[in-house]
Amino acid sequence: MKILICTAFDIDIPCAGLNRLTRMSKALRLLGIQSLISIGSGPYEMQGKPWKLKEQQGQKYILYDKSLCAVIRHCNAMRIAGNAAMFYKNNLSEIIQRLNITGVIVYSPQYQLLAPLLNICKDNNVFIIADCGENYSLSFRHLFNGVIYQQFKFRKLQMKKLDGAIISSKRWLVETKNANIPATIIPGFLDPNDSYRNNASLKSDKLQITFMGKFSGRELPSIIIKALKICKQNKLNFKLNIVGSINGGWLEGYWHRKLTRNSYIQNEVNITGYVSNIEKDNILRKTDIFIMLRKPSQETEFLYPSRVSEYLFSGNPVILTSTPSLNEFFLQGSGAYFISNKNGSEELAELVMKLADKPLERFKSGKKGREYAVKNFSLKVMGKRLSDFINYI
Repeated sequence: MKILICTAFDIDIPCAGLNRLTRMSKALRLLGIQSLISIGSGPYEMQGKPWKLKEQQGQKYILYDKSLCAVIRHCNAMRIAGNAAMFYKNNLSEIIQRLNITGVIVYSPQYQLLAPLLNICKDNNVFIIADCGENYSLSFRHLFNGVIYQQFKFRKLQMKKLDGAIISSKRWLVETKNANIPATIIPGFLDPNDSYRNNASLKSDKLQITFMGKFSGRELPSIIIKALKICKQNKLNFKLNIVGSINGGWLEGYWHRKLTRNSYIQNEVNITGYVSNIEKDNILRKTDIFIMLRKPSQETEFLYPSRVSEYLFSGNPVILTSTPSLNEFFLQGSGAYFISNKNGSEELAELVMKLADKPLERFKSGKKGREYAVKNFSLKVMGKRLSDFINYI
């Protein structure tokens, strides 16, 4: 069996979605299922070819030249998806036939991206399933850029035509049931490694707090900043590490400035861009507390942030908002500590200070969290679930 994973990503732009897919591919490979990821060529020279094969760090890719399938759209989000859709419309049949593809997985499906794939897969007698993650709440940004409209058309018009769906939370089961298609819940794929905490911190050590991702919008940065200000006013000795994007647009830049110009905490903040996996694992291992907040919303219910599993794999605890889907997968005290869905800065600060005072409790909870994560989210476990689902399809 050979699977093609179709995306609109670029190979040189790191993101959580691409990390998920490379791990998905590795999980399938461990079970004897070959998979290739189709992705924009980025800086690689294509020499006039619409696509070519490339292998990088054991992963096989199909690179495609976006300049040969450029479309005009009103915004960048629609243009990226439109370029990918045009490439698949022009080349997918050839790829399926030349590489003997038996099935297609489409990542984060939208209507314009999925439209050509459905027809081509049907014509070539290969199955097609969607890897469903984001389903955004109503907002001006996503209404204007067309993402909400594209996602709505996918759910109402296209989902029922799929052979199945990979879903990241229980909320998606409502949609797949309405579409009358089979589904399997795959929150994430994580590769257990040897880089995890194996001893408790000292109470006298500076508390290392880490946030990973884009520090803006749905991550509730104002709550985190207020909570840390309270901690500092209470003489807590800490360092906040922000790991991830530093080019996330004006809004992320605004919150970074709020952090670095806050007179209480500006000297306790360390902001990095994307780092190598080795460096990231090292940061996670040395972290004492992670923070991951979300508002109760449709968007939160549909999406499982895979970074939470990475936090648990490090053997360190994470503070989460008690709201679906965050409270559907984790256990209080087994690597996870919950605050109410009101996301109060005082409640967050109180919990941070409480955990700061109990390094042994943090260590024991983190150890339980890692054991829980390995048991439930490892490549072996998730790969077997996905392999069984594909064979069922």
